[in-house]
Amino acid sequence: MQAVLLVGGLGTRLRPLTYSRPKPLLPLLNRPMVSYLLDLLPDSVDEVIVPVSYMSRRMRDYFNSLHDGRNYVVVHEVEPLGTGGALANVSDHLTDDFLVFNGDIVSSIDIKSLIDFHREKEGVGTIALWDVENPEAFGIVQLDEDDRITLFKEKPRGSEIVSHKANAGIYVLNESVLDDIPAEKVVSLEREVFPVQVREGLFGFGFEGYWVDCGTTENFLSASGMLMDYFGTDVSKEALLGKNVKEEHPIVIGQGSKVSGGHIGPRVCLGKDVEVKGASLSESVIMDSTTIGKDVTVTSSIIGVHCVVPDKCVIERSVIADDYELEKGEKVMDRKVGMR
Repeated sequence: MQAVLLVGGLGTRLRPLTYSRPKPLLPLLNRPMVSYLLDLLPDSVDEVIVPVSYMSRRMRDYFNSLHDGRNYVVVHEVEPLGTGGALANVSDHLTDDFLVFNGDIVSSIDIKSLIDFHREKEGVGTIALWDVENPEAFGIVQLDEDDRITLFKEKPRGSEIVSHKANAGIYVLNESVLDDIPAEKVVSLEREVFPVQVREGLFGFGFEGYWVDCGTTENFLSASGMLMDYFGTDVSKEALLGKNVKEEHPIVIGQGSKVSGGHIGPRVCLGKDVEVKGASLSESVIMDSTTIGKDVTVTSSIIGVHCVVPDKCVIERSVIADDYELEKGEKVMDRKVGMR
């Protein structure tokens, strides 16, 4: 079976972190975000097709580095074509039923069960569904008693909200769906394809566990915390924590990192070779090779790789771009530092 990873976007909502890397390679708990999608694939998936545009060489290098027995086909897009246009762009590679994943989704879905459900229903497609509190931010569906989708509405408002069952960005589709997607155009599966395919036979598959859309800096940070809550603390054997460090779990600390004092946690992820000299860190992500000085406070923030945060700085609800050095005592509140 084949799977398509929709990872070709520019990652604008995750800037400034995506100025220096494609979105799928952002480190989520010190692993490339896209690796969580690959973990979901059952053995029956032997080929993965990846349409990419932004930083396509970086993406190609990553997939070429994988040696898991699957064939990875990276297909270049001159410019991002949307979720539907990307499928049309790789249609020559697709046969029979195939899986599709939005590239910024992290979830616990059982893909084998999704495939079995799809084959049992014999529809043109199956959409994974997740119950959400605020349907206005998602595409929602209405189901009949046989789990057939009778309505698909992207980002409903007011009276359009007929359910809380949201599109989870994971699908099994029949190749016949490709016939309704024009080539070489920007096309949205959610707005232009699925509402039409409802009458052809789309079904909805709900699941439990966890699900999060990592497409914004706020959601990326939430995903990091959620995964730590779910999987617990993970401190590398090659990390060093001083005796005076107060730990509040869960935390994740990468190889070679050193924390000599202060308070760390809860829900703090330190990358590789991070040095923390004496700070209070909570609900935050500090990426590889960054240095945090003494008497520093970091709360609900993301700090990129190779950054320097000198003594007495305060960072709250902010994002710091890679390779950025703050001034001693600088305060950063509700900002994205390093935007171009």
